Amino acid sequence: MHIKETGVLSESLIYFHMASPTAPLLYFYPACIGHYFCNGCYSLSRTNYNSFLFLYVIKGNGFIKTQGQKHTLAQGNLGLIDCYEPHQYYTEHGWEILWMHFDGPLARRYFDEIMKDHAPVFHGNAAINAKHELEVIYRCFDEGKSSIDESELSYHIVKLITPLLNHKEFSETPAKESPIKDTLHYISQNIDSELSVSMLAERIYLSKYHFIRIFKKETGYTPHEYILMCRVNAAAYALKSTSLSAKDIALQYGFSSESSFSTTFKKRLGASPRSYRLSENDNS
Repeated sequence: MHIKETGVLSESLIYFHMASPTAPLLYFYPACIGHYFCNGCYSLSRTNYNSFLFLYVIKGNGFIKTQGQKHTLAQGNLGLIDCYEPHQYYTEHGWEILWMHFDGPLARRYFDEIMKDHAPVFHGNAAINAKHELEVIYRCFDEGKSSIDESELSYHIVKLITPLLNHKEFSETPAKESPIKDTLHYISQNIDSELSVSMLAERIYLSKYHFIRIFKKETGYTPHEYILMCRVNAAAYALKSTSLSAKDIALQYGFSSESSFSTTFKKRLGASPRSYRLSENDNS
């Protein structure tokens, strides 16, 4: 889907991933992934966005600021950022970037180990490998392939991050297909549009009852729960990453009113949209 951010050009795309209940306990998993084309006005500064970030520069150049230090990201470089801490990344002359926010039960340990003897910028074979794996993961969403195969997504994140520790990569394994992968791809692309369970079932020629049963089995959520959490996650990203008002964000992501958005957001994330936007810790 397209996103409205200052400095982000219209051809840019972002996809959000609604992790299953198992993922935070077992896998590395993407929170969101994007391919951005940006002009010199692009700059993003946060106190936090609970995840880690890989950012690969396809064209152009820019900078990242973290831990009180500024680092240059040139074409062909990979940046790794701890987004649990205050951080900023920006370009002064424009860039094309492929990026992914990710997390997992071992993400902190991997990050700390990698950062022991290295700055948050990588180049050479490690960056080339990272670009390849980011492209594979991005295509899972952009083309609707392996959309809910979290073991496969985790596998590619492991292949991305492990060479940064100078470990050998794992051998290839075949991707698994999901009978409702097309639905998840469709939801990801249309999270800012009207989505009904009946319409989604009809798209893949299933009865509503059968669709709900299969969807719950594959994802761990009912279709309604999944769509709602995807909308909340997208709204949370917008609250932390844009200057749009809560009302505009609510309308953009399919909530009937700002009041309905606020109630749902607080129920799901434990804080009102305003408190979440102003918080120093996303878990407050």
